[in-house]
Amino acid sequence: MISKAKTHLFLKPGNLWIISLGVVVGLALAFILPSYMNLVIDLGHRIQQSDMRTDYTTAVAWAGVLGISILFWPVRNQDKTHLLWAWLLKCIVSLFVLLYYESFYASDSEGFYAVAKMDHHFIRQMIEGKLFSSFLQEGVFGYKLNILIWRYYQIVPDFLADSYHSLKLTFSMLGLIATYLFFRASIILTQKKNWNIFWFLFLFPSLLIWGSRVGKEPLVLLFLSFFALGMVGWHCKEKAGYIILALLGLASCVFMRPWLGTLFVPSVVIYFFRSNKGLPVKMAGLLAAVLLLFSSYDLIKYKLEVSTTQDVLRKLEFNRKNFALGGSALKQEAPKLSGISDLIIQAPPGIFTALFRPLPFDVSGPLGFLSGMEGLLLLFLSFRAIIRTQAKELGEPLVAWALVLVLSWAFIYGFVIQNFGTAVRWKTQVLPVFLGLLLYLGRSRSEDLKPNGSQALNPPTLNK
Repeated sequence: MISKAKTHLFLKPGNLWIISLGVVVGLALAFILPSYMNLVIDLGHRIQQSDMRTDYTTAVAWAGVLGISILFWPVRNQDKTHLLWAWLLKCIVSLFVLLYYESFYASDSEGFYAVAKMDHHFIRQMIEGKLFSSFLQEGVFGYKLNILIWRYYQIVPDFLADSYHSLKLTFSMLGLIATYLFFRASIILTQKKNWNIFWFLFLFPSLLIWGSRVGKEPLVLLFLSFFALGMVGWHCKEKAGYIILALLGLASCVFMRPWLGTLFVPSVVIYFFRSNKGLPVKMAGLLAAVLLLFSSYDLIKYKLEVSTTQDVLRKLEFNRKNFALGGSALKQEAPKLSGISDLIIQAPPGIFTALFRPLPFDVSGPLGFLSGMEGLLLLFLSFRAIIRTQAKELGEPLVAWALVLVLSWAFIYGFVIQNFGTAVRWKTQVLPVFLGLLLYLGRSRSEDLKPNGSQALNPPTLNK
């Protein structure tokens, strides 16, 4: 039963513990504030902020406001307790752990914040009072996220808009919402609530870190969660609202990264081809998918200047050379792409790199080791899924949808990835769906049987 916003939720035992812990942490920081704030200032030397103390203090207060807002979300009370704990961990990552990352590595996050805070006349002149159509104008497309952040600044109070760390917390909350929506999709699919799935997705290093920073990743994760929840909900419940949510999520992914339409739409086509839905539903879904495919193609043609096969090969070659820089660059030089045959031959190792690398010892340093262990875990889950999966299961509509989505993405990104640092970040575009696919195919089939040995209801629902 969905609960309404009630003030007594503050006094629920689980919520009270979390809120009390937050107060204790806040008081502890207050006692060590001078030394801790000096650390924050030192680690934030890349952030274009003259008053880092006020910036950070504002963010701590904003973290509390966002956390309290969870108590009023239209979700079950049990869910709120888990979400509050997750938000507490998110705040620790955003306001403490990421300080060290931001200090040692230059990234786009500080740039997004700085550009959006430039002279308002510059931004207004660039967008000319428009939001969507302006993204197709020459010289504006690359500033899409800056314009969205600038719009956000117009909504929130000035003191909040001036705080970089508060902006980071807002993006962190979007990442948390995305994780919860993926979890809701798993509940609809399996017909049971398993919080281990939520915490597995939430604590997965790439999703936790990149879903807590200022950038396109939290937004893409959120839109992908719309897409996944819509597809799963439509398949299992056949309610029109879910298919609308799925198409909205897909269109939003295209809005953020135009080429994702070309990579994701084929999965929708495969789903409607494999499903047993009625002909009118199939035709409507296929029509919507084709329209999105053509719209994304137009955007790609404008943004990437590709319209022929040779243009695609040329662009892939250019990106290979452009991204093969830095200490995390792939050590081996990729063979030249001269035709379609080269694409086919080089696809398997590229797909493997996109989905599983870096592996241990591919990249040095603590972060490299952590990323390598993550790749090793993905390999283990993949081998387990392969061993436990029968070929006929790959034809299930939702399985086929997820498999085509992941492989379509990996096929193209396998040619572009030439740096393990960007590989870990880009992988978040499909990682939740990939993990969900591996967990579903790798599940113990004995769990699908009732005590009397007959099959439970969960697997057959995938064949609707």
